[in-house]
Amino acid sequence: MFDAAESTANYTIRKIEQINELIVKTIAYVRERDPKIDKEYVEAIFIQPYIKSLHLSESIEYKVKTRKTATLILDKLVAITVLDPPKKIGREIVYINSTLINILSDNDD
Repeated sequence: MFDAAESTANYTIRKIEQINELIVKTIAYVRERDPKIDKEYVEAIFIQPYIKSLHLSESIEYKVKTRKTATLILDKLVAITVLDPPKKIGREIVYINSTLINILSDNDD
């Protein structure tokens, strides 16, 4: 039982380290390509594997006040290949962070 708990803890630690490394690399990548995109928006795309413009525009954590501005930011992240192109799911438009999904779904560690 202890070995299983230790193995799970080590697996989780590796995933967290991989995600943290990806965040740092992504912030640097975005800063090089579009320094006008604030770090906070790059960090926002790592809260979940997907993001909607509403996540930015309706949260008090971000300076974005309108959905249109949030969409412009997310579209810039698509243009520099940080996010996948937007997809319509039901009535919502979502932007997917496929690199984060790959880390979360990779079980070969």
